[in-house]
Amino acid sequence: MPKLIPQKLYDENWQVTAAKDSPLWKLDEPERGMLKEQTIITLVNDQYDSVHRHCIKHRLGKRMIETNFLMTQLELVNAGLEIAILPPFVQKQLPPGVIMRDILKIPLSVPFFAIYSPQWSVLFSPGTIPNFQGTDTFSLIQ
Repeated sequence: MPKLIPQKLYDENWQVTAAKDSPLWKLDEPERGMLKEQTIITLVNDQYDSVHRHCIKHRLGKRMIETNFLMTQLELVNAGLEIAILPPFVQKQLPPGVIMRDILKIPLSVPFFAIYSPQWSVLFSPGTIPNFQGTDTFSLIQ
């Protein structure tokens, strides 16, 4: 296995997402930052599982429910039924009646990485086509 190098692509605080008329926005600052009495909707055991662990560890919210899809999560938030904790880049996907704010009292930041091999990145540079021959050797056609 060639040497792999991680490259951090993204590392910002995740934000609370709720409908504009959510009771969350009316809470006092300490209660709002701890998501007091809020139901938090998370995605099931995928790359956003860290939200579930973060909420349990820091006792955020009243309860959690799960869904399989981001769009379902956003529609439930839009309907005013729950809130979500999402990375800021999701803001472009928010329905018109939903807002996102960085209000968590205990911030959550989940970095995203790309992993690459300098050896393989040279071999598969733009303009080259791999031509695998046999089981343990290959050449490149340029």
